[in-house]
Amino acid sequence: MKFRNLSLYLFLSCLSLSFTPAAFAVESTAVLVQRVIDGDTIEVVYNAKKEHIRLIGVDTPETVHPSKAVQPFGPEASSYTKKALDGREVWLEFDVEPRDRYGRLLAYVWLAPAPAGEATNDNIREDMFNAHLLLHGYGQIATYPPNVRYVEFFRICQTEAREHSHGLWGAEIARESKQPASSPAVASVYIGNRNSKIFHLPNCSSVGKMSEKNRVSIKTREDAIKEGFSPCKTCSP
Repeated sequence: MKFRNLSLYLFLSCLSLSFTPAAFAVESTAVLVQRVIDGDTIEVVYNAKKEHIRLIGVDTPETVHPSKAVQPFGPEASSYTKKALDGREVWLEFDVEPRDRYGRLLAYVWLAPAPAGEATNDNIREDMFNAHLLLHGYGQIATYPPNVRYVEFFRICQTEAREHSHGLWGAEIARESKQPASSPAVASVYIGNRNSKIFHLPNCSSVGKMSEKNRVSIKTREDAIKEGFSPCKTCSP
């Protein structure tokens, strides 16, 4: 009888251990930046192969897109990334999904080895380049689940940059101030998707595919960002 009870105890103990969640741990890999392609994309040698690295969670204005014109503040963002990363050793941290639809590796780029445990706000602000782009206003949040490990930290960084008119936020205010007083204000209306949290220009092809229940009308681009929406990659609102 005692043997049976002991066996049952050991079985239940093993069963409970099997459901204990694993401790969160960050692993980062050191690489050398071979080339800066634009503000949010770099080229490195990873596993003995040249790879394009797309920074997770941030979108800088376009400068090299094959079908889009150079966007405002794009050259400044590219120049900032080039000065900070070109020829430098960095550490790559990956999230759930390793590559995007273009085959690029998706990563958080650290200027020092990523913390062994869970990163703090101070770690991210000081050493993660993705966060630097947002803090200095060289890009905006671009959230694509399931790679959302640091999204809440990124929201804080972007809010701070916007409140202090850093980078593109200051440039946007400057452009608005140059508009002639006699000119009527141009209405900016965007369509947001409640489900994906992405906003679009009204004539974007994605809007036609969106269900009515998921559509939300947004008056300005700033309102969209404040409400947690990310810009569509296709129409670049």
